[in-house]
Amino acid sequence: MKPELLSPAGNREALNAALIGGADAVYLGGPRFSARAYATNFTNEDLEESVRQCHRLGVKLYITINTLLKDSEILDAYDYAVTVWNMGVDAIIIQDPGLILLLQHFHPEIELHASTQMTVHNLKGADLISGKGITRLVLARELTLGEITEISKHHETEVFIHGALCISYSGKCLMSSMLGGRSGNRGRCAQNCRMEYQLLDETGAVEASGFLMSPKDLSTLDISQDLVNTGTRSLKIEGRMKRPEYVYETVHQYGKALNHEKWDHTGITQLFNREGFNHAFLLGNDGKNMMAYQSPRNTGVVLGRVRDGKVKLQTSLSLGDGLKAGDSGFIVTKLKEKGQEVRSAKAGATVDIYPNHYSNGDLLVKTSDAALMADIQKQLKQKREGDLPITLKANFKPGQALELEVIFKGQRIKVSGASVEESIQKPLSEERLKENLMKTGGTPFVVEKLELDYKPGFLRMSAVNEIRRDLLTQLETLLLKTPSLEAKSRSEVEAYLRKQLEEKQRGKTNLPQYLVLVTRQEQLKAFFDIKAEEKEVKEHKENKERNHKENKEDKSMIPVLYLWHRQRGSLSLKDARALDEAGKDYWLRLPEILKSEFSGVIQSLKGLTHLKGIITDNYGVIEEF
Repeated sequence: MKPELLSPAGNREALNAALIGGADAVYLGGPRFSARAYATNFTNEDLEESVRQCHRLGVKLYITINTLLKDSEILDAYDYAVTVWNMGVDAIIIQDPGLILLLQHFHPEIELHASTQMTVHNLKGADLISGKGITRLVLARELTLGEITEISKHHETEVFIHGALCISYSGKCLMSSMLGGRSGNRGRCAQNCRMEYQLLDETGAVEASGFLMSPKDLSTLDISQDLVNTGTRSLKIEGRMKRPEYVYETVHQYGKALNHEKWDHTGITQLFNREGFNHAFLLGNDGKNMMAYQSPRNTGVVLGRVRDGKVKLQTSLSLGDGLKAGDSGFIVTKLKEKGQEVRSAKAGATVDIYPNHYSNGDLLVKTSDAALMADIQKQLKQKREGDLPITLKANFKPGQALELEVIFKGQRIKVSGASVEESIQKPLSEERLKENLMKTGGTPFVVEKLELDYKPGFLRMSAVNEIRRDLLTQLETLLLKTPSLEAKSRSEVEAYLRKQLEEKQRGKTNLPQYLVLVTRQEQLKAFFDIKAEEKEVKEHKENKERNHKENKEDKSMIPVLYLWHRQRGSLSLKDARALDEAGKDYWLRLPEILKSEFSGVIQSLKGLTHLKGIITDNYGVIEEF
């Protein structure tokens, strides 16, 4: 089964580009709670019209409500989710577990897709999230083809196939939040990873400088069939901040690849690339080849180096193309080949380029291609229609009403019209009737199969047109039908939330007063040195005396061991076992990311009798325990 091709849409123009390019589905953000807060995004009015536009073409539309929510926002987010669902969106892409809880409890019919911000990256985690009413998992972008295949055997998945990558695991970056107070999980990432940094050694000397945390963009055109073979249901292009031309070209070329047609990466590369592309982790970790150290912006396509005032072209060049020499950019206004002015020149030609805003030795880069842009903009003036295949059955016999029946995706609609008369003079021919019934102009349908039971008779063509139009109008109305859920009152939603909170709090028994995180040997030793001297600390004196009388160990402070912290003198499983043998209670903090090592880590915890608790935000660990 061919997966859907899912396109971004940051505005109405980009949405049109996605549709013309051939997208099977689009995803976009509304005015609130979207992880691209700085995109143009869609108003509610835009969204309603976009749903109708997409559904007329058989294209699905997903909306993002994929930020983490504050307590003060949860009720508004709930109301907003019900509102957009009633507009007819096909699914909500979501991150916040609290909102998932509300929607699953009150409205299980709403289709929810787990955002990549939920960092689903192992099978156990996928099991947990799917069990919460999520129908599709947008997997973390750091998985291999094999890991995607394993999860896709058990759950409906969606994977990114093209676009920007983060330096951090999907959903785990706090850099923008920590450095600038703008959280990526709140839709306001400042893209600190795209800034310039220096790498210092232990003495403070500069070892390297540049855009050291800026990855190249992902591109998988050359391995698109490998992605299909993973069994994933949806292939997703990133780029809700990108212009319509970019959206069209990426959708168009990936559509070709998925249909086993010849595709071309040239246009995509020209429109946007950061020092080329990579496969992310799909084929394994490619190390420094994944990074764009020189520039975080579009680096264009290398045109050639200036020698003696001329350039031998490595790619074609035309008047109107945009070029860059270092930080200086300009538009080509005149071009000479062999002393003659030309409008364009092919790769391999040696040319004079004007204006000559460059020097000998400069490397020229083509940042925009006028012919490519003109061609795409010509495509964008077209209109996508007539994509949805229908089967049409017709009964045309004298003495009976003309009957038409349409079959579309298992749905059937039948209508009857005027009676067919005996032909006194010239009957309506079978060929002309077929030609008329095949007409679907102005609708999203195309007759893929026509079954006509015909006997010669007469009926005015206007009567045939009327019944055909009536049938297609009824089918389109069925296609655009929207749900009508009634949002619960705020008092009812708040009451449910309070009940959930009270039940969770009742389960919190025997928790220590303090949890002290230790990652190294000397920290663990210091912790127990403090415990030994605790009787001198006034804050714990009374508690210590009571525990002494009851012959119990003071449990007001519990060490949390992080065994997987890789640095000199870090802790290991032997330290946990040593505490077990000494009869001392402790907790463990587990890694945020556990993939192939998941079962090994879980197995290592068995037999630890004094392990009293686990700190984790790994959904797989939560599911396991």
